[in-house]
Amino acid sequence: MEIDEFYTIKEVAKLLKVCENTVRNFLSRKELAASKVGNQWRISDIDLNAFVDSKRQTAALQPPGNPIRKVIPFTGPTHLEEDTLGDDSALDDLFA
Repeated sequence: MEIDEFYTIKEVAKLLKVCENTVRNFLSRKELAASKVGNQWRISDIDLNAFVDSKRQTAALQPPGNPIRKVIPFTGPTHLEEDTLGDDSALDDLFA
C-alpha cells in the first residue's frame, strides 16, 4: 500500500495562496476531496492536484470577460447642485 502525501487546510491555503476559510468552503461544497483524521481535515496530494486540474478546465471553458464584473460607466450627476441641498420636499411628499 502506497501512502499519499497529505496536507492540512493551512498548508493547502498557503499552496493555493488563498485564506483557510476559502479551503474550508471548497471542502464544505465538496469541490475538494479530503479525509478526516481525528478531528482534523487532511487533503491528499492526488486530491489537491485533481482539484487544481478541475479548476483549470473550468477556467478554460469560460469565455473571456465576466459580464457580472463588467464596468458600467456612471452617467448620473457628478456633484450635488447647491439648490438641491437641504430640499426635503421629495421626502415630504413620500411620507405624507
